[in-house]
This record gives sequence, structure tokens and C-alpha cells, in this order.
Amino acid sequence: ASYNDIDALVDWVGTEQTESLGPKSIHLKDALTPTLLFPFAAHPWCGDLSDAGSRSEMEMKVLLWAVQRLIGGLSHISADRDVAARL
Repeated sequence: ASYNDIDALVDWVGTEQTESLGPKSIHLKDALTPTLLFPFAAHPWCGDLSDAGSRSEMEMKVLLWAVQRLIGGLSHISADRDVAARL
């Protein structure tokens, strides 16, 4: 996954989805307002802590940044409509 994938997920969650079929427009999905998020990130690495090196440290940083970007993106959804809401 990349930051573009995370941004696309946030956009999909926060926007209404419709499909145009000729003159008709079909409603597929309402815009969702997330209220709870359980972020989970783990890279495919096995071993113990003594085996960890600079590569695994960099992978963990990238995963942490991706989770932070997801939380930040989802928390902006409906922030202008519901100022008391928190994610």
C-alpha cells in the first residue's frame, strides 16, 4: 500500500458514490462519517528483537506514518459539519 492508496480509501469513505447510466443516476453508497478506527499495521517479518536491523526499523516507520496519515485523513471527514465529533 502507498500513501495514494490511503488517500483513495479516505476519499472513498468520505464521499457519496453514484453511477450514471444514461439520463439516470443510481445511488451506490452514502458518504460515511467514521467515529471509530482500529488501525493495525504489521510488516511480514519474523524473528526476535535481536534480529531487527535498520531495514525493519525503516519499515516500521513507514507503517507508522501510513497509520498516522489514515487517522489524519479520516479525522478531517465532516470536521466542518460536526465540530463536536472526534475520531
